[in-house]
Amino acid sequence: MNKLLTILFLSLVAAKASAQLNTFESGQTIRADEMNENFEYLERSILEKNECGYSDIAGTWMYIKVDDDQNDYEEGTIDMLSDGSLTYEGRSVDGTFQFIGKFAIDNSCRISGEVDLGEGVADFYGRLSYDAQTIAILVVKEYRTSERFDALTLIRINR
Repeated sequence: MNKLLTILFLSLVAAKASAQLNTFESGQTIRADEMNENFEYLERSILEKNECGYSDIAGTWMYIKVDDDQNDYEEGTIDMLSDGSLTYEGRSVDGTFQFIGKFAIDNSCRISGEVDLGEGVADFYGRLSYDAQTIAILVVKEYRTSERFDALTLIRINR
């Protein structure tokens, strides 16, 4: 019985100790276990905060892309609304364009969506950054006779 109480007491002390950051003062020796507790606390805090919803992604995003051969460019903005709809406007050497689409975001900040390109469809998959200011996405453009892949980074320009 004493062993059980001792184990229970030690587990409560350990839980309390890991529930906050250890602080250090100038000249104090830092122990590895205290520093590791700080890292574990920060990791848990980041993972717990990592829940996303439509309000986290709603806003205007932009990107700029230049082809490897330097013969074409594309710059665009994507307005994502909290209802899951989007408007995609851009410009390239071929002129300007505008498309509409839809997207979804799950609790782990993964984003997927689809844009109707008229002569094809662009599916995209990505993830919102921890600070909610960038989205790294993979775009798969499917046309009648071919597929094209792009990797883009969207940067938030307003909410």
